[in-house]
Amino acid sequence: MALLPVRQTQQVNIDFITPWTQERGGILCYAVASGIEFAEYSYSAIGRPFGIQLNDVEHINLNYQVDPRRLKDSDLPFGTVGIGIQGDFYTDWIHIVGNLHMGDTAYVGMSGTITNDSSLGGAIIGKFISPLKVDPHRIVMRGLGFSRQYMDTITKQILWENNPADRVWVYSPGFAKIRITL
Repeated sequence: MALLPVRQTQQVNIDFITPWTQERGGILCYAVASGIEFAEYSYSAIGRPFGIQLNDVEHINLNYQVDPRRLKDSDLPFGTVGIGIQGDFYTDWIHIVGNLHMGDTAYVGMSGTITNDSSLGGAIIGKFISPLKVDPHRIVMRGLGFSRQYMDTITKQILWENNPADRVWVYSPGFAKIRITL
């Protein structure tokens, strides 16, 4: 549920891919591996932020009938992903230290979260424009489940298109509205 539809998107970047399956609503940072430039949720707060991820990235097997509503809000791994670089977004990818007040500066936190703590070393991405709406729950950083499990006809091994055991959970204290200005 990470990013609520209550948002005002002013500018979107669609120049980068995201290779991992991950939920929308967190801050994507610049990464390079084997000469490929991509955007991902950074494990540390240090990184060059691009903006907020607008769609889920998950494996969807298009050979089967797929719910059209699921396709509308999803991107495939190694496909371009929508990154909101300017606008107001209501998200639960937040890591709050102490109390959250309207007007507090928003920084990049660990695992793509948005924090009010400058001591983590993350770059400034905007400001909080609402108080915290308390709703403690877990959100999925990576591994959104799988679209199917099948047997390889050559090796006879059971394969997963996206193994749910790879799932990484992140704790969220609730929702807050963020004004992203990158």
